Amino acid sequence: MGPGTRSGWSSAPRRARRSATDFRWCSCCAPRTRPRRSGTWGRTFPQPPAGRCPHAADWGPDLAAEALRRLAAAPERPAGEALLDQRNLAGIGNVYANELCFLAGVTPWTAFGELPAPERLVALAHRLLFANRLRPGHPTTGELRPDRAHWVYGRAGRPCRRCGSTIRTASQGVAPQQRVAYWCPRCQPGPSPDG
Repeated sequence: MGPGTRSGWSSAPRRARRSATDFRWCSCCAPRTRPRRSGTWGRTFPQPPAGRCPHAADWGPDLAAEALRRLAAAPERPAGEALLDQRNLAGIGNVYANELCFLAGVTPWTAFGELPAPERLVALAHRLLFANRLRPGHPTTGELRPDRAHWVYGRAGRPCRRCGSTIRTASQGVAPQQRVAYWCPRCQPGPSPDG
């Protein structure tokens, strides 16, 4: 349990968030007791002998450094596209790519080499993936309600939660890997298809 938590749960009002320091499972080994969307029951895995997921130790300084090295190998590549490339950092989908760019304060079209602190972005990506491995919807705001779970993703034309500007959207990438990108023009200065 982390500091400021009771029994592994955050004491934040009206929020039930699991403390990131108390996670013991990854998504492949987490016990599942509720049905998946397809209607079939999830598989329940036995608890590893040490009480921790055997993959929890996989993410460390070496893996983070390797992910950062791969991402930085093409510094001119847009951050949104680099994050979506599973060869660089597995598990980042379109939701996380857009949300990570927002949290970093850059547009998805900002060259990865121009990011102010790319190592912090990699660490944040890991924290988000790990924190949400048992939650549906990939929340990034700390709110679990679907209408409040994201900063920019899926919010085109709506006001930014931080500054009130209108969230914009455009296509990014080349088919068939083309994705929809979301960004706030005020909170995320930088290159965009708008100019």
